[in-house]
Order: sequence, then structure tokens, then C-alpha cells
Amino acid sequence: MEGILDNVSRPNIHDIKYVTCTEVHDILATISNNKAGDSYGLYTERYKLAGDLYCSLLAVCFNVMFVHGYVPVEAMQTVICPTVTDKIYLIFLITALLLWQPFFQKFWNMLS
Repeated sequence: MEGILDNVSRPNIHDIKYVTCTEVHDILATISNNKAGDSYGLYTERYKLAGDLYCSLLAVCFNVMFVHGYVPVEAMQTVICPTVTDKIYLIFLITALLLWQPFFQKFWNMLS
């Protein structure tokens, strides 16, 4: 068993590219507004308006995760929020009208 890990390169802390506050701020600025909130009820607009102190705290958190290779369970929670757009509603409406057209014609004929 000896010598198995001799050729395996071990991670070096100097190989990690650290995240800066400006990078976090730039990424937050590119996220579009009016999106669904996260699992804690926070929306994108709140992250954008938080300021530099929050960006530097996020940068420190990301760097700690990269250095230690551990992401907390709370940071991996997601929220799935289905949305209905106007196009989907229009397709649904047209499909419903086409499927129910014979019924509506018979109903209209009965009334007239």
C-alpha cells in the first residue's frame, strides 16, 4: 500500500485564486432584478443594495469554502419557483379553444 499516493499531487493553498470584493460586486450587479427570492426570502435587489461590507463578507465566505473545500448545507439550498409567462398562457388558450371548438359550436347552435 505504500507509494500509492506518491504520484498524486496534493492541493496547494497558493494555487487557489481568491475572490475579491470587486468581483462579488460585479457579479451581483449583473444579476437581473425581479427574480424569485432564495430560501431565506431575500431577493436580488437586497443583495445589490447591501453595500461593500456585505460584498467583502461574501468574498471571505467564498474564499473559506474554496480553501477548505467545504460548502455548508445551508448554502446549497435552492428554491424552484415555476412561472407562467404570457406565451405559455397564449399557447394554453389557443390549445383549449381548438380542443373545445366542437363543443362551443354545438352549444352555440343550441342557443340560436
